[in-house]
Amino acid sequence: MLHSRPGLPLPAGVAAVLAALALAASAPVGGAYGQSAPAAADLQLSAPASVVMLENGDIYVADTGNDRILVFHPNGTLRFQFGGSGTGDGQFSAPAGMHVGSDGVIYVADTGNDRIQVFHPNGTFDFEFGESGTGDGQFSAPAGVYRVTYGLPYDDAILVADTGNDRVQVFWPNGTFTANLVDSDTGVGNFSGPKSITATRHLGSRIYVADTGNDRIQVFQYYYHRGVWYFYHIKTYGSSGTGDGQFDGPGSIDVGYFNDNRLIVADTGNDRVQVLSLTGRFDFKFGSSGTGDGQFSAPAGASMSGPYRAYGAFAVADTGNDRVQVFWPNRTLRFEIGSPPPPPPPPPPMGGGAGVWGGGPAAGWGAIPTLAGSEFAYGFGSYGPDRGEFMWPGGVAFGPGGIIGVPDWGNNRVQVFHPNGTFAFEFGSRGHGPGQLFYPNGLAFGPGGIIGVLDLGNHRVQVFHPNGTFALEIGSRGHGPGQLFYPNGLAFGPNGLLAVADAGNHRIQVFRIR
Repeated sequence: MLHSRPGLPLPAGVAAVLAALALAASAPVGGAYGQSAPAAADLQLSAPASVVMLENGDIYVADTGNDRILVFHPNGTLRFQFGGSGTGDGQFSAPAGMHVGSDGVIYVADTGNDRIQVFHPNGTFDFEFGESGTGDGQFSAPAGVYRVTYGLPYDDAILVADTGNDRVQVFWPNGTFTANLVDSDTGVGNFSGPKSITATRHLGSRIYVADTGNDRIQVFQYYYHRGVWYFYHIKTYGSSGTGDGQFDGPGSIDVGYFNDNRLIVADTGNDRVQVLSLTGRFDFKFGSSGTGDGQFSAPAGASMSGPYRAYGAFAVADTGNDRVQVFWPNRTLRFEIGSPPPPPPPPPPMGGGAGVWGGGPAAGWGAIPTLAGSEFAYGFGSYGPDRGEFMWPGGVAFGPGGIIGVPDWGNNRVQVFHPNGTFAFEFGSRGHGPGQLFYPNGLAFGPGGIIGVLDLGNHRVQVFHPNGTFALEIGSRGHGPGQLFYPNGLAFGPNGLLAVADAGNHRIQVFRIR
């Protein structure tokens, strides 16, 4: 994420002006700098994945689902926006990460287009670099970008979290590839889906990587000598879990507080934000699951101010709730950006005879039910990699005879359970070949009990026999007919039809299975 301050453009710091932040710790909930100024009243966000607050109080938001960048005044009113859906210069596909330099230059990880775009401070396009692939200088769904600039030639580089390729790449300021972030002694850069990077010189020249798939933060020392970058892995912070200092799919990391001596982590899977010292010691946390003030749903980005002598304020990209929340340093809400979507239209009047939901299209679904409420029936599962355990289950579906299928996203598999919730069998493993999965995030049962699985990371749908053996795959990464880009939903229909929500391409595609 981002952070900017004179002579030290690290991604995260927001800060209000001297006295305002100094007073903020005891200030009541309200608008910025004591003024009653709500967020843009009629502005709606869609899955914002990144947020940055600058020292002048401006707030930058990657409105990921709407393919745009929004820039707000310190009171939460809209200043300007840029972008739009597409592949051209200045257009985006699911932009997920940002960085703003001390000179105001804006770096955007254009995730769906496998590139980094660079913009002038007013949002006009400057240049881009990168393309789809696995080679040096190529990307697969890059989710984070960070510009290291300390005023010295050997401390001027752009770091990119190349998420889909499980690596971090280093570029010169003009976008030319120079190195991969791997330990110079061992040659190891052991990442799994890294999503965010930050750096600081408070304890020397250090790079911090949110190693999302491994539920941890990795720390590297770096220096540049005679045309060669050297990186040395020095520490690992955190592990999988819900305790203090543990993480569940950390989506971003940033530095803040006075002299950048704290790390702020969006602990996405745990619906909270954690703050650590630079040495990895747990400091405090805030947030819980929910939709209320100070609650979060899968927060993917967090930013913390850090100048002067006041403890920092906070901005959190509350991704699942389609909003950004901005907090005083004492973690009480200042304001929020993003209004709730309009209520859905009322359902059509129910008509037709028995066995019809509203008539016509839903015929054959049985008698119209009388809905009087709900009550808890049963539950099963817990956190972990073993049978019957889950890591971020990506969906659930009932199949023939009441069996239950669950795409176990974090474990790259599908688990199937008997109707009472006891384990039946599993299939799939991490990979890119037939029958292998890379972050499955949905499934559906089809005719005869076949199982369609959304293989999100591989940009495809795979179909399995009822016993879990591989049958066929549908689609490949791309934007043409029959190709998919981050598919996010599927449903079987009549006559062998399968509909797929091709989210990254903003369309629905229908396939016929033979």
